[in-house]
Order: sequence, then structure tokens, then C-alpha cells
Amino acid sequence: MLYDKSNILYNLDKARPAIYKKQQALLVEGYMDVLMLFQAGIENVVAASGTSLSENHANLLKRFTPEVIIVFDGDASGFQAAQRGLHRLLAAGLRVSVALLPKGEDPDSFIRNYGPVGFTNLVAKAINLVEFQIQAAVRQQDSHRVDVKMALAKEIAQTILPVENQIEQAEYVKYTARELQLQEETLWTEIRAAKAEAKRIEIKKLEEEKAADYKVSRKQPPYRGKPKKDAGLITPRVRVEQQLMEALVQTPSLMLTIKERLEVEDFYEYFTVPGFVRLAELLWEASGEDGNVDIQTLVQECENEKLRAFMSKALCLRTPPDTLQEARVDGCLKKLKQYLLQDFEQRIRSLALAEGADEMETLEELVELSNRRRALQATRGENRNEGGS
Repeated sequence: MLYDKSNILYNLDKARPAIYKKQQALLVEGYMDVLMLFQAGIENVVAASGTSLSENHANLLKRFTPEVIIVFDGDASGFQAAQRGLHRLLAAGLRVSVALLPKGEDPDSFIRNYGPVGFTNLVAKAINLVEFQIQAAVRQQDSHRVDVKMALAKEIAQTILPVENQIEQAEYVKYTARELQLQEETLWTEIRAAKAEAKRIEIKKLEEEKAADYKVSRKQPPYRGKPKKDAGLITPRVRVEQQLMEALVQTPSLMLTIKERLEVEDFYEYFTVPGFVRLAELLWEASGEDGNVDIQTLVQECENEKLRAFMSKALCLRTPPDTLQEARVDGCLKKLKQYLLQDFEQRIRSLALAEGADEMETLEELVELSNRRRALQATRGENRNEGGS
């Protein structure tokens, strides 16, 4: 738990000042590589802790520098390791270059043989990611064959795709077309195809997640986790929640009405503001069988400063007669239940697309929810008419 290799870059604690100053990080393979380079005065160096580069590693580097130079061995395994790291770093929005050591050398041996100056010169000659991929392909197979060219074009399209800068992307396309003797439009076609495929995979993943959520919602009770944080916007729903809590603070005996109609767990569904959930719980706990609450003591003993301020402000407002307060609480509860039904109806309507919206069971659920919501609206309308008369 204290040392997770997928989340830690070796030597980052010591390399961070140099990385930030140079706005460049050197990424090597092993611990000894880091130690030898750091000892030789090359301090902006880190390693992926003996494991392949992860998404967390890439995001960690992004916090301190816009550029990463991968320094890997010049053998086949070094090429493969560098290729895996490229896509992780590009996806994080980093500029990436590759400095490949001579065959048979690693940073440890290279720094012993050529010193810090030789290593610095090697890093200065780092090639961009597309050059690296083409060189890797040339080493592994005949790049003049048509099938090899097309396979390489597809691979490079996948690499160029995450590059956000359009000018940089266009330069990569020009370079690749020149080196592989291809038309630029051929590469742009591959890039568009790669983009469409990535979008298709993303949509499929979202549909699978929705389908899984829908199956769970049909078998399990509603989620009773923590409500979403209040974004500070007074929406109509938040205003109803606020009116309900003001009424309960002003007339705590109405908690008996709440207890008759709700369970304490229901607060997580009825309220979207976390503070109102907590205040409702405090009022519930403080109210006895007769509904009496020593509200002043509750205010004084409340540890949450915002809740104390809310209760104090509510007590300073003009308190309506009990009959009006009862009607106010009843109306707020009905309105919040209407919001709940509306949310649940929308959720079923959206998630049903994953399994087919024409399922009879789904349609029956939607009809039932719609009828219940309309019934609540009709009831509230009748109550308003009666009050007006």
C-alpha cells in the first residue's frame, strides 16, 4: 500500500527541481541507470520503477514538465519498451522524443564510457516519435514492401492521433509521407479511420456501462451513497429543499410529519445538498416522541459552521402560522417526491436504450412512473386552488 510501482516514479522526489527548471524529464528503464546518471550530475532523470509506464506515471510527469525524452537501450526490448511508453505519454498531452543508446549500451555503461558530456550530446540528438517508429520498423522488417508500409501507416496514425497541436500533427504527416513514399492524403485517411474507430470503441464502452448500470438498477434498491456536492447554484429543486429545511428549523415539531412519511435514509434521495442531509439527520435525532426540539441548543452544539449560519438565518425570518407551515412542509415533500420520480423516469428511459426501449416491462415502468408524477402534480394543483378560494 505504501509503495505501488504503477503510481511511483523512482527518484522523482530528488529530480523534481531539475525537471521543473529544465522543463524536461529524462525517462530511463532501471534504478541503476538513474543512480549513475544522477551521480554524474544529470539530475532530471527518473525511472518507471522496474515496470512498464502507466497512465498514472504519465499524468505525474505532466504536473512538472511539458516534455519527456525516453532514454532506452538500443536493442529490441528497448525499442518495444519505448514504443509502449510513447502512447501513454502522448495521451497525457506531453511532447515526446526518444534517445536510443548504441546497441549493447545502457545509461549506466554509456555514462562510464562517454561521460556526462557524451550523454548530454546523445539526449540533444533525440528524435521525434514518428522518426523513432519508422526507424524501429526499418530495423525489424523491410519498409519498402507495400504491406509493411500500410501497416506502419496505420501504426503511425494511432500515434499521431492524440497530438492536439494541428501544426505539429501536419508536420508529422509530411515527414512520414516523405520517408515512406506515400501520399499525405493516405495518412490523413488512416488518421480519420483511427479517430472513428476510437470513437466507436468509446461509444461501445459507454453503452456497456449503461447496460450494466441498468441491470443493477432493476435488481437492487436505489443507491444511498453520498449526495453530489452543492455546486453553489440555487436551482428550483435546491430552493424547495431550502424552504423545507427553513420550515423545519422554524417549527421543529413538524419533524413528526417527516418521520411519518420518510425514513432517515430517504434524505439521501430527497436532498441534493449535502448540508441539508446532515441538518435533517440532526433534527431527526434531536426530536423526541412529541416532536419537541431545543433548537437553540442544537444551533450552539452544531459543529458545522455553515449549518449554524443557516439555522440562525432561518430563525430570524418571519415564522408563518402552524397551519401554513404544515401546508408548506407537505407541499415541499410532494414537490421533492415529484423530482425523484422524474429523475428515476429519465434514468430508466435513458438506460433502457441499452437493452431495447420497446421492452414491455420497461414501458410499463415508465407508464407507472409518469402516472404517479402526474397524480402528484394534480394534487398540488388542487391544493393551490383550495388555498386560493
